[in-house]
Amino acid sequence: MRIVNYFHEDLGVQERGHLVRVTTPGSAYVRLVDAENYRLFRIGKRHQYNGGPISRLSVELKIPARGHWHV
Repeated sequence: MRIVNYFHEDLGVQERGHLVRVTTPGSAYVRLVDAENYRLFRIGKRHQYNGGPISRLSVELKIPARGHWHV
């Protein structure tokens, strides 16, 4: 199993349409996931997310639905 270091932020319950700004020191792979997909990510299972690779220092992601979110 491959171990990956990552930064995690629990966003709590967010409303649909809320914008989340992610700032990084360089390129990164950013995932915005709901609570269930974060659980799947943590155990190495297939999961769905919004985001992907970014090469700029910040990106804004829109919350797609009301719920508990993680980035």
